[in-house]
Amino acid sequence: MLVCPVSKSWTARIARTLTTAEHPGTAVEWDGRVWEVVDAMPEPDGGLRYRLAPWEEGHAIRRLERYDAVAEEIREIERQSLRKTVSRRRLAVLLAPLAGLLPAASQKKLERELGVSAVAMTVSSAAPLFVVGFLGVVEVFASLAGASLPLPGWLTPPAPLAVSFFLESAFRLLSAIGSSEPMGSLPVALAVAVRDELRRR
Repeated sequence: MLVCPVSKSWTARIARTLTTAEHPGTAVEWDGRVWEVVDAMPEPDGGLRYRLAPWEEGHAIRRLERYDAVAEEIREIERQSLRKTVSRRRLAVLLAPLAGLLPAASQKKLERELGVSAVAMTVSSAAPLFVVGFLGVVEVFASLAGASLPLPGWLTPPAPLAVSFFLESAFRLLSAIGSSEPMGSLPVALAVAVRDELRRR
C-alpha cells in the first residue's frame, strides 16, 4: 500500500468483463522491483492510496513509472511548472482585452507560451471598441439630424475618436474573424516599436 498526498496519474487495473479484456494498471518500479497499480482509492485529505501487487510476467509493460527520490523531485517540479502555467493562462484570459491591443507578434508569443488564442485576444479587445466607435458614429449622424442618443458620454466619444475606433476595430475584427490572424492596435503597436527602438539604442 502506498499513500500519496497528491495524485500521480497512475491508473488502476481494469478487470476483465464479458465484453472487455483485462488491462493491467500502471507499472511502477520501486526499490528494484516492478509493481502493478491494482487499485487507487481517494483519501479524505485529497491524496490517493495506491494498492500495489507484484507485476505479473504475462503482462507487457507499455509504460514504466519510477518511484524514488529523484523521480518524486522531477514530478514536484513538473507540478509547480503546471500550476504556474495555469495561473499565467488565467491571468492572460482576464487581461485578453488589453493583450489583444499588442502587436500580432506579441499576441502569437503569448499564444505559444500560455495557450491563449491570439485571435480571441484580438476579438476581445477590438469588439468593445468597435461597438463604442459605432455608437459614436451613429451619434454624429443623429446630431446632424438634430437628434441625440440617450447614451452616456463614454459610449459616444467625439467624432474623430469614434471614427478611429470604428475603422481600426473593423479592420482588426476582419483580420481575426475573416483571416484567423491577430492584429494589434496601431497606436499601441507604434508605442511598442518606439520602446524597442529606444532599448536597442
